[in-house]
Amino acid sequence: MEPIEEREEYDAAITSEAVSVISFLADWSKPSKALKAELSEAMAKHGDFQFFEVDMCTDEGEELALDLGTCSHTNVSHCIDRARTVFST
Repeated sequence: MEPIEEREEYDAAITSEAVSVISFLADWSKPSKALKAELSEAMAKHGDFQFFEVDMCTDEGEELALDLGTCSHTNVSHCIDRARTVFST
């Protein structure tokens, strides 16, 4: 997964031609570790998708998540297909 630390990186990810899956994770969290394992499997199955991760353990990641309205540290909050949101939690 490619890291996203800045709003500009997030904006580039959501406007990409590829399907973008953006997860918000914290390394210390057991649910985040489980989700990361699931996302690794999804990456193997969907090589044409782009997978991104916002690290909620950093100041930048926490600030970006708050800016985007994401409060939980273990979720995939956006799956975007050519700038059209497929789902958002």
